[in-house]
Amino acid sequence: MTEYYVRDVRRNGHAKLPPQPKTYLYPEATERFPSLPPQAITAIDHAIVGKYRAMRYKLIWTGEASLPTYRYPAPIAIPSRAWRAEYGKANVPLVHVTLRRGGRRWALRLRGGRNYRRQLVAFAKMVSGAAAVGELALYRLRANAADHRSGVADRDSGGQKASYRIMCKIVAWLPREPARLAEGVLFVRTDKDALLVALNAKEEKLWVLHADQVKRWEAEHRRKSSRWSEDQKAENRPPKFQARREAASTKHRRRIDSACHEAAAQLVNNAARRRFGVIRYYDLAHDFVGGFPWDRLRSLIREKADAKGIVFELVDASGLVAIETPPAPLATTQDK
Repeated sequence: MTEYYVRDVRRNGHAKLPPQPKTYLYPEATERFPSLPPQAITAIDHAIVGKYRAMRYKLIWTGEASLPTYRYPAPIAIPSRAWRAEYGKANVPLVHVTLRRGGRRWALRLRGGRNYRRQLVAFAKMVSGAAAVGELALYRLRANAADHRSGVADRDSGGQKASYRIMCKIVAWLPREPARLAEGVLFVRTDKDALLVALNAKEEKLWVLHADQVKRWEAEHRRKSSRWSEDQKAENRPPKFQARREAASTKHRRRIDSACHEAAAQLVNNAARRRFGVIRYYDLAHDFVGGFPWDRLRSLIREKADAKGIVFELVDASGLVAIETPPAPLATTQDK
């Protein structure tokens, strides 16, 4: 990311932002990281340059953003042609990947169980060929040492011993569920007293999600962060404070993201069960909880509605409706 920025142009009397100079960093990257397979280096480079181009105007021309950074350990990306999914003995889900240049292929066993029902259904479609597989990424996630799961141990930024779990993220285009006979509009809005409220055309409440635990989590996280900031002054900067803040922030982000997934799934499943064909979303009131990722919630509702074949309509502050129809299928049996 820094090399792309160093070799880019600077604003110096230009009438508009010049095009980005052609920069080829693959030879330097392979020399810097000789153990990584070529496919992984190419995938990581494409991800970095894509993120840099998206921020380039605000970074160089307007100065609204700073240079994006990556922290160790960054995920290792593997393109679709460099890995394979299959079932092993006793129907165990496996992925075969090459992790080192010129090295052998490894068979990584994925975790199953009832907590991964949704992921296992998608994995079965990848193995059968009903889903178009994309990029695979391996990364580590901080975990509780008492959860009795396999993982690795390392030191955090404060020098304290911490447990991490190796995670596998798979991107795939899954077939959309068969369309069912559905009609009517479900009006959904954010509210000052609840996270989501769903109404029918007669403005009768059909479903309410209060999610008071989200307000409690946000208040607790703000309180802890404020007290740590007061304790961690220039005269007292023990490393353990920073490690605790990082661990607490990571836990909070994961908890809020999980809450967004659950709220979006509950709303879309309710709309599908009541046979609504359209979800009209009013994302105007954000007084329920401060600091909540409303954009993330809206995006998840749109994605899950798309998977159910439900049209998602977004109403802006002016009252205009933006209709977001599901994309056209990739093939006769494959959809996003």
